[in-house]
Amino acid sequence: KNITKMGANGSDGSYANYGYRILTLDSNSPLKSAGVQPMIDFICYQPTSADDPGITEKIREHMKKSFFDDPNLRTNNSSAAMLELEVYNLVKQSKRCITVKPNKSGRSFLGATVRYEDYSNAHC
Repeated sequence: KNITKMGANGSDGSYANYGYRILTLDSNSPLKSAGVQPMIDFICYQPTSADDPGITEKIREHMKKSFFDDPNLRTNNSSAAMLELEVYNLVKQSKRCITVKPNKSGRSFLGATVRYEDYSNAHC
């Protein structure tokens, strides 16, 4: 099983409480299927340097790598290897790991509109 992990590991700490707030979800999105809730869940992703790509570019790289590394994915363009994401919930004030299968249907790879912000000062 090919699972890429994305989360807080490797951060230098300057953006330790930053993540992508889920603003809206497409009806059949990978994130909705994983139980992510708009406005109260954040995808934890901290760049390791100022020139690190954002989460969209990281997912695009993951999908491209998965497609070329796994011959089974070449026959189905909508498939991609599983991606593990760390999610912070404002209500529970805790983190959890989810596993999603990014796809190109909808408006984004994860089927969500997001905004990068500090979740330690966020409100529901």
